[in-house]
Amino acid sequence: MLLQKFAVVDRPIDHREIFTTLYHNAEIDGKKISLQDSAGRPQFIVDDFERMSELI
Repeated sequence: MLLQKFAVVDRPIDHREIFTTLYHNAEIDGKKISLQDSAGRPQFIVDDFERMSELI
């Protein structure tokens, strides 16, 4: 079995784009849900990243 190597050259992605897409596909609005950090400040589970249209 041959393994092929692929390089990301078309569009580099950020891991936060992946999570934004996963939450969208699971119908979770990550921009409204927040968790508290150790100082008690709300931290939203996703930032203002776009969903990956390739995975929708």
